[in-house]
Amino acid sequence: MLHDESDEEIIALYKNGKEEALKILIDRHTSSIYNFTVYLVGKNNAPDIVQETFIKVWKNLLKFDIKKS
Repeated sequence: MLHDESDEEIIALYKNGKEEALKILIDRHTSSIYNFTVYLVGKNNAPDIVQETFIKVWKNLLKFDIKKS
């Protein structure tokens, strides 16, 4: 099951065509990214910043090198 995999393993699955892996990454990290963003910029701007963050993740995930830390 994908929810038990590490982020690196999920990214590898996404890079190999398993589209639902991206949703799992987003679901896994949305809360912590949102909370951190609220801490930095407040609640008004946080949702837009979180959305932009995941758009950038999606656009660049295929370039991600899982061999690097």
